[in-house]
Amino acid sequence: NQLIASVSYTERFSRIIFNFSNKWNGASYGFNDDLTMFKVEQYHIGDFSMTKKLLRKRINFTSGIKNLWNITNLQSTGNSALGHSSELGNIPIGLGRTFYININFVVNYKKAKKQKETNE
Repeated sequence: NQLIASVSYTERFSRIIFNFSNKWNGASYGFNDDLTMFKVEQYHIGDFSMTKKLLRKRINFTSGIKNLWNITNLQSTGNSALGHSSELGNIPIGLGRTFYININFVVNYKKAKKQKETNE
């Protein structure tokens, strides 16, 4: 089970684009080597970014944060061989919160603009 939501907002005067997205992953189930069932808890992964376009959209600056909630491990529970519920431990799913900066340059702006116009 997954649910993804995203919201974007462009600030009117500075034209900075703010983007937030959140992905919910529902609980999942699996089997261990000894064929006992286990459950991995549900979790959310959120991302945030800001983009500014300069020089007639020839240069794009983006900075952001991935994994806002700093999720690194998920708790796993399941049934032991004796039929009782037990903690199976942590399952690593990511490196945690990361920050990034991205700069894009449009080299042949006239050609890119012409292609965009013909595609619309």
